[in-house]
Amino acid sequence: SSVVSGRPHTIMQAASHPLAAPPGGAAGPSGVMDVTAVFAESDDEDDHPAARLPTFQVNHTFLEDNAQTHTSAMSAFGDVFDNARESKARSLRISSASRPSRRGKSARCLQSVLVLSDDGRGMSEREVREGLMSIGYTRKTDLSSGRHYGFGAKTALPRLADYALVFTRDRSGRRTVGLLSSSFSRAIDADQLRLPLCTWEAGRDALLTGASEEAPLRTRQREASLQMLLEECEGLPYLSEAELLAEFASPGWSQSGGTGTRIVLWGVRKDLEFAAVARRLKGDIVVRGSPGAKPPLSHQRSLRAYAEVLYLRLSGQGVEPTMEIVIDGRRVEPRDWSTYLEGGMRRTVALPRPSAEDVQRQFGEEADRQDRPSGGAALECSRSAAASLTLGYARSFEEVVQV
Repeated sequence: SSVVSGRPHTIMQAASHPLAAPPGGAAGPSGVMDVTAVFAESDDEDDHPAARLPTFQVNHTFLEDNAQTHTSAMSAFGDVFDNARESKARSLRISSASRPSRRGKSARCLQSVLVLSDDGRGMSEREVREGLMSIGYTRKTDLSSGRHYGFGAKTALPRLADYALVFTRDRSGRRTVGLLSSSFSRAIDADQLRLPLCTWEAGRDALLTGASEEAPLRTRQREASLQMLLEECEGLPYLSEAELLAEFASPGWSQSGGTGTRIVLWGVRKDLEFAAVARRLKGDIVVRGSPGAKPPLSHQRSLRAYAEVLYLRLSGQGVEPTMEIVIDGRRVEPRDWSTYLEGGMRRTVALPRPSAEDVQRQFGEEADRQDRPSGGAALECSRSAAASLTLGYARSFEEVVQV
């Protein structure tokens, strides 16, 4: 929590950091701005005693620590795909590229990035604040992909990369950029998780001023966010505000001024291989296996194979996925689940035949009975015995109960 004017506040966490104070900013004795104060949300109008209670604190390592909930990168990608689908996106495009990045204060070098773009409804500043930069908030009512607890993106994106820069535009035309990264908070020596978030006016390249229900941050919070993002974020593939805004006009958005969300990932996890680091993987992203580990199934290792079976397709019944997925320019062709479960996920294993000795041993005590095999009869029984076991998904209730 942070105390400004003698009151605790819920804050969009930021370390105290010397920055030139903008007009109306909180300047200290030396004329620099206290970013902790700038990032604090105002509740001056709220005199309720609860406003004076300490707020829930989040350590700056929270994002990377909770990324461990995804033991595989595939389930993390699945969470991101679900978010795009729930935003009514018709298309999700994943690409890899090499982009210039800042290392230190001035040096630039090339780095590999992953870019995920959808043409969904986009998000307002409030929705980014609650959905990506808060814990436990969710307004989702569609339960088709399960219950929602407000943790998905906060665990999925850090599992994929150290840095996730989110670009989004909603139907108001406002453009919002936010950073999700524990590494950023560590770099600015913050003991709490602090995340830049800024929004621009619709139709012009000026930061939004004032606060509203859909844009709850204050002007100086947005100014501090933009300044710290550009000056302090290691590896940021953008050197200026103009370069950030140019991303909204780059190829991949549904149309000029259209809604949607784009996530640029860098510091990608080392267990992921893609075209920017291995050209042979053009059109796919692959999870490296652990040395000596049992080879995984194709959909556990290949993002293309995973995306092919992620959403239900039953061509004979007219059931088709509502969102197209494209990886490095190649469309993912969804598999028909009935065919996939029958051929791709079903295996019939022949069980070993018993030997004549096993048969004789089992029935030896009653070998003198006419209805029990002995001698040649035991050999004949072992030759004719056969059994098999089918492993896989049942296609009908009758298969579940079949013996």
